Amino acid sequence: MRISNLIADGAPAPLASASHLPPPPIRLPRPALFLDMDGVLAPLAETPDAVVPHPERTAALRAVAGRLDGRVAIISGRTIAEIDRIAEASAASASGVHGLERRRA
Repeated sequence: MRISNLIADGAPAPLASASHLPPPPIRLPRPALFLDMDGVLAPLAETPDAVVPHPERTAALRAVAGRLDGRVAIISGRTIAEIDRIAEASAASASGVHGLERRRA
C-alpha cells in the first residue's frame, strides 16, 4: 500500500476505482515468479519434517513453470535439498538458507 493511501489514523484510505488507476510503470515481457515455501506453498507444521510433498502442489508448480518457461523460483529458510523434497524438484531455481544457497535454472 502506498503511503499516500493512508489517512491520519493509519487506516487505509478508500482506493480509486480501477478505471482511474494509472497503468503499471513497466510491462514485463518475461515475468518470473518467486514463491516462499513455508506458509505459502506448504502449510506451517509442528516440525519441519512434517511438511511433505503434495501431488496437487507439485502439479500446479510444474504447470506454472511450464507456462513461464521455467521462470519460477522457490525461496526458503530451508536448504535446497529440503525445498526439492517438499516440492518434488518442481522448480529449477531455488534459494535456500535465507539466500546462502542458490541454484539457477
